[in-house]
Amino acid sequence: MRDFMRKSLVNVFIVMLLLCAPVLAFGSVTKITIDASKTYGPVPEVFASSIWLHHLDNNDIYTLTKLFRENRPRDIRLSMSVLQISKSFEDYKKLLKKYFDGRPTKLLMGKVNKYNIRLIVDFDACPMPAWLSSRPGNMQPASGWGYSIQTCSPPKDFKLWGKVVMYTLKAFSDRGVKSLGLNVGHEQEREWVGDEKSFFKFYEYAARAAKRLDGNIKVGGPGASGWDVKRLGCSGYPAAAKKICKQEGGWSDPEGETFIKNFIDYVATNGDGTTRVPLDFINWHSFGPSTATFKTNASVIRGWLKEKGIEGIYFFPSDWSGWSWPPYPSDSIDTEELASYIPQALQVMWDSGIKWQGHDFNVYSSLEQEVIDRRNGSTFIGDWGLFTRHGAMGGGIIKPGYNAFRLVSLMAGLDNERKMLRPKMFSYDRVKALSTLDVDGSAVYVLLSNNLATGKKFLPLFAAELTDFMMESGLETEADWFHDAIKEYRKTKTVSSQGSAQKKELLRYLGKSLKCRGRENPETCEKDAARGLKYPATLKIREIVSTLINAQKPRDIRVDIKNLGLSAKATLVSYTIDNVSSNACSYNKRTEPKKTSAPCGIDGAVDKKVKAAAKVASLKGQRAAKEELVKQFGPAEAGAILRRVKECKQGGAGMKECIEKSSSEGQSKGIRASLRRSIDVRGKEYYRRIDAINNLPEISIDGSRRVEKIYVTDGHAEIKVRLKPNSVVLFILKKNTGVNAKP
Repeated sequence: MRDFMRKSLVNVFIVMLLLCAPVLAFGSVTKITIDASKTYGPVPEVFASSIWLHHLDNNDIYTLTKLFRENRPRDIRLSMSVLQISKSFEDYKKLLKKYFDGRPTKLLMGKVNKYNIRLIVDFDACPMPAWLSSRPGNMQPASGWGYSIQTCSPPKDFKLWGKVVMYTLKAFSDRGVKSLGLNVGHEQEREWVGDEKSFFKFYEYAARAAKRLDGNIKVGGPGASGWDVKRLGCSGYPAAAKKICKQEGGWSDPEGETFIKNFIDYVATNGDGTTRVPLDFINWHSFGPSTATFKTNASVIRGWLKEKGIEGIYFFPSDWSGWSWPPYPSDSIDTEELASYIPQALQVMWDSGIKWQGHDFNVYSSLEQEVIDRRNGSTFIGDWGLFTRHGAMGGGIIKPGYNAFRLVSLMAGLDNERKMLRPKMFSYDRVKALSTLDVDGSAVYVLLSNNLATGKKFLPLFAAELTDFMMESGLETEADWFHDAIKEYRKTKTVSSQGSAQKKELLRYLGKSLKCRGRENPETCEKDAARGLKYPATLKIREIVSTLINAQKPRDIRVDIKNLGLSAKATLVSYTIDNVSSNACSYNKRTEPKKTSAPCGIDGAVDKKVKAAAKVASLKGQRAAKEELVKQFGPAEAGAILRRVKECKQGGAGMKECIEKSSSEGQSKGIRASLRRSIDVRGKEYYRRIDAINNLPEISIDGSRRVEKIYVTDGHAEIKVRLKPNSVVLFILKKNTGVNAKP
């Protein structure tokens, strides 16, 4: 098989200037069959609403509380930024204790212990403080993401690094965490200030320390930014880091192998020379509109492991989303497009043998502020998280993507207690189906999704999926022709007519049929393009092309469920996510006062409610602070302090600086206590109001809930639905317990 199948086809959009995708409306009904008598074991762990927690702060109290109330993660990857700010090992121990005493950490630990969630601890990217770094004090940039040479350099003492890891993990286990893991590395192939081997050694000392503490701790890495990325060369670094790179003879692999493959080679053959370096899981990051990527990732990585005789390794894509760079932020993350992507991605992970995953939860970037400013403080900025603005003040609104995980949780059961069923349908389709059965057979759950990347992402996705489906159908030669045509067109803006009669027929059909887009009668156009086709492979490809492109229009779906253990009268409950339902983004867009180009709108109903919540919460916080100050200093002095602080802040200084400037040494402690009280009151009031917004019928899945009666005949029931592009529908077919019964 050609190497191109291991590469992303993101750049093939160029050839699509020639092969423009059509809007074909064949009017056919997609048939899905489910046999309720054939189950396939319990719901796999990958379908749990597992997440990557990029950080923990008080803003996460609300979002985590809501997550655990409505979902049940099985794996949580937790990044910590405590080590970076420490001044010594002893100082780190004190800071770690303070970290555990924080409200969000206590909340998380309580839920982790209660539900026996696997907590996978990692130190945030580039974690080295001055006291541990081999390049202390060098704060020149190591990347464009704010990391320094000091923090991204190897430790000066690897044994000391191992002690730090062991102490950290023991602190978690001492606090009751029973299922513990350690992840080492976050995109270090492009930020590590050293060669690959020094990073792999960094992993080795951490993994061995974890296993010495407890052999049951799961260890893994390397957290590459993609499954096939390679170690960055010197030219990719800022000036100071580039100089070090050149002095050390370069950091990229001269053989050009990928970062993960070299990591696997190190684990298998290096280390202390007597025992293999511990490895329980491979972690990588995955972004892009094609869910088929997960299948390719797992297949290739599994092959690398097999070459080294390594078995039983878990695959753990964490830090994943349907977004692909560039640009970022990306509005599609806030829309129903991501919602329809999530269940399909989880399904491909299941089919590919991926058992763990961790979707982005509260990830943020400095790149977002420009969008916030440009959009008049809108809560919708297209950021990575499942809540707007990663749950921070000014955000906290659930996105359609969050609602998608909510529907998956309803299908799976909070504790994944249901049994999987296997819907049967035409495989080359943007419509996908998942199904489960209650253990007592009293209810069947059917989750349908119709995912279609929009905008510029559509064309590369179409090309990638068409190639994937050709390969899956055994049409490798035809896939090669397609790939060669893409390469040729990129160079010459033409496609050669040379080749066999079968090759000519295939490329002629693709060229003609894909130009039917925008025609008045696309069906007639496509039929004309297909006239005279005679080779079975081309006819098969025509079927794939037609089905994929047909996803651009609403699809008529018929679900036939047989061998049901239900009586004649049953209840059918449905929930929907689409461009209208369970969608805060579209609600804000529909209600914006002046139409804008922003997909989620600006100053619509949601924006106004969020701003009102922030204003009321701020006023309550100010009153609370004033009350505390009056208690301590009396009305006159309290008023004077507040005036001085306000004037100072108007001058552009920070709050901490203003407190010091506006008070005596004896007063500052009391003022800080009042400020903490103010922040606490403000936060509680803000998120109380945000929760009310999240429960609005236009935003919550409960607003889309529909209940109807359905008849079961001889154990058979039929569900019909018209499924919009980029939509998700959950059907719950159960005993007739009344129209108002909740699932």
